[in-house]
Order: sequence, then C-alpha cells, then structure tokens
Amino acid sequence: MDGRSGLAAQARERLWGVFSDLGWPSGVPDSTISVRNAYDPALAALGLGDVAIAIVDHARPRGPWLWSYLIWADFDPIRVDPRFIKIFEESKPPGAPDIPR
Repeated sequence: MDGRSGLAAQARERLWGVFSDLGWPSGVPDSTISVRNAYDPALAALGLGDVAIAIVDHARPRGPWLWSYLIWADFDPIRVDPRFIKIFEESKPPGAPDIPR
C-alpha cells in the first residue's frame, strides 16, 4: 500500500525487511517455493518494480494453480517480459486461453 500511495522509499524498506525475514536477502528465494508463498511477495515487488518475475520463477509446481494467478490483471506491468511469458506458457493448462494482452 505504501508503494501504491507514492511512498516508494518506505515501501521498499518494508519489502526488503519482509524479504530478509523470509530468508531472501537478495529479494529472491534461493530455492523453489509454493505458488501460495510466491504470489503475495511477487505482487509487492511488482508494485515497486523489483524482482517479481524472479520470485514467480521460483514458484512450483508449474501448472493450473500458478497459471490461475498469472492471468490476473495485477501482472499486466510485466506481461510482455519474455521471462514472464515463458513461465506463463509452462504453467498454462491444455486448452487454456493465451496470455492476456
């Protein structure tokens, strides 16, 4: 909320504190994490323009659960990034719609 309210410095400080508490001093997990545990930190990082894609890249398993989060409009700012597209395609269930544009 701080980041979306224009308080980027406070938001960044708070976010890095959370990452530190999670054991992610670089802002990115050092191993795979569940989809549930990736979603909120990725959105928080997205709001600050940080490491959202790297966090989502560590989310496992790839598949419908992750895909169901990636279709949300919250991810629009990174949707055209080739790394995001790759994760989206790896997660997309057969017959599911293509990446929203």
